[in-house]
Amino acid sequence: MAMMKNRKKNQPFVYRMHQCLVGTLVMVSLSACAADSNSPSASVPPSTPAMPTTVPAPSTLSPAPAQVPAGTTAGFTAGVHYLKMSNTLVPAEKVKVVEFFSYGCPHCFELEKYIEPWVEKNKSNVDFQRVPSSWSPALEILSQAYFTVQILKREDTLHTGLFNAIHRERLNLQSLDAMRSFFVREGVSAEVFDKTFDSFAVKQKVFQSKSAFEKYGLNSVPSIVVADHFVTDVGKAGGHQKLLELLSHLVDLSKNSPAPKTP
Repeated sequence: MAMMKNRKKNQPFVYRMHQCLVGTLVMVSLSACAADSNSPSASVPPSTPAMPTTVPAPSTLSPAPAQVPAGTTAGFTAGVHYLKMSNTLVPAEKVKVVEFFSYGCPHCFELEKYIEPWVEKNKSNVDFQRVPSSWSPALEILSQAYFTVQILKREDTLHTGLFNAIHRERLNLQSLDAMRSFFVREGVSAEVFDKTFDSFAVKQKVFQSKSAFEKYGLNSVPSIVVADHFVTDVGKAGGHQKLLELLSHLVDLSKNSPAPKTP
């Protein structure tokens, strides 16, 4: 009888511990690949490089007033679900939406199946761009791979192919030989790969992607910048589906906001 009573007495404590564990798992599932670790996590494929600690601080971002402008979709709060950069929002007919990502990031891989249908649905009023992030030398080979795919005009197949090779096939593409073998397997000759991968055009794009990552004050991927003014991610939005709703909301803000007044 004493054992039965003790079990009943401890039941609320066990329940609370269970709830805490569930909450922790939810937070982990929404976390991004932050550049704040010296070694890959257990959930990251062997091909994923270590994330260094030296990352630009988000100095260009500033919390916006917690309000939703009249006439827009309610439910998202500036300073909570997204941040505003200090520059002036310039409205456009076709709004630029930039996703900063890395092929080695499992969260970026997971986001693909959500972001692709959204891009297709909004292609008439959204200029969607991807920028691979390489805040460390170890990540540069993955950025070079993306820009090689872009220059070869093979994004329709090789972009997803690289993600699948790393996260499904668990291939280690951290060496030039391994990356060349992947491209050859996908129908690109070794000569074309070498010429493109090591070209000035690719290296220049890698440099520009680093500058953009610093310009926006980012410190994790995936991160999304809308209209060069709003910055958000899966965690801030509250999940993948909420992120898509938020992106549509920010695109609407970027199209409907009044033009900046001239002095």
